[in-house]
Amino acid sequence: YDLSIAKGLIRFSSGQYSEAERLFHAALDANPGDGRANFYLGQTLIRLKRPEAAEDIFQKLLHKNQSDGRAWLGLGMAQYNRGRYTEALASLDNAEKHLPSDPLVFYYQGLSYHQKGAFDLSPGRLLRARTLSPDLAAPSHYYSGIAYYQRGMVDEAREEFSAVLKAGEPESD
Repeated sequence: YDLSIAKGLIRFSSGQYSEAERLFHAALDANPGDGRANFYLGQTLIRLKRPEAAEDIFQKLLHKNQSDGRAWLGLGMAQYNRGRYTEALASLDNAEKHLPSDPLVFYYQGLSYHQKGAFDLSPGRLLRARTLSPDLAAPSHYYSGIAYYQRGMVDEAREEFSAVLKAGEPESD
């Protein structure tokens, strides 16, 4: 178990998701029902563009423990990736109760509001995400810029787009 989970995490962090999936399955073979291995398997499946399978994993984790914040976060991410933004927001609200300082909770809330056209709500969530994790600065500024532009707040949008360039993403589309 320990070796499979460790190798899986290394593969996951380096973007080798197919190999990570195999290793997380091996960890689960050694320790069936393990929450950590299931969480990372679900995250891996999201990145492999299989959010339906990921959603099943997170639902099973929540069936065992309704106060598992990571499972709520994973479920919200899977629902977001399936285009079910209202459900994602409900799951992410539950995640926020258990993980009040996890930047991904706020980032996916912001993205979900953005996809629903709630441009007045998305920038606040995205600001919180980038405050908690500088790694989310560029995409958070970008989506905030779009939200401000959609609301006719051109100066604020310009500031956000300029921040994307300052964050070191000038080559991005």
